[in-house]
Amino acid sequence: MRKIVLALLLFPGLAMANKQFDALDKITKVCAENAKSTQETNQCLYDAMTRWDSILNTEYKLLMNTQSGDFKTALRDSQRAWIKYRDAYFESVNKYFQQEQGTIWGTIAVDNKMQFVRNKAIEMHNLRISTDVSGESE
Repeated sequence: MRKIVLALLLFPGLAMANKQFDALDKITKVCAENAKSTQETNQCLYDAMTRWDSILNTEYKLLMNTQSGDFKTALRDSQRAWIKYRDAYFESVNKYFQQEQGTIWGTIAVDNKMQFVRNKAIEMHNLRISTDVSGESE
């Protein structure tokens, strides 16, 4: 039952062409499936969130390095606002799942936050490659 719940949480079906993203999803899935405790599962998800955050930062830097002017300023400002939103959202997720009883809710909270960062990293990647019609950016 636990593996079914984890599979549903970890991979909601977002299709991606990027092999790095696919590999990270697989690593996270294997880690969570092999976890012997809730703590180990949570650590897998925290590690994945950290890696997704690193990907997000890399995508942001790659995009910023190719831009100038108004867009660069707008992107920087939007990312600063997103960070504030992320922090407030994470706090609300914590409070929401702390209302529940049982250790699974902590895992669901961590997964929710990891997915949030994952989605933003993929969005940033997609923005960065959106004007590359050669198809070589992946």
